[in-house]
Amino acid sequence: MPCHLHQNERCSEYINRLDACKRYQCRLLKLLIQGEIDVEKGKMIILQAKSLMISIDKQISIEPAADFR
Repeated sequence: MPCHLHQNERCSEYINRLDACKRYQCRLLKLLIQGEIDVEKGKMIILQAKSLMISIDKQISIEPAADFR
């Protein structure tokens, strides 16, 4: 489920976020910590994912202000 506090690509309550959020590590972060990828590779993966999301948005005609996630 998307978090209602996630706005403009970041947490709107980051300083006061829940403990579960503080402990959470996505797969990409785990790969970085384990040394399997470097920061530049991680950034490239994130940019590719964002590009794919924009492409999907266009294909299903979602208005930019509406977020289907």
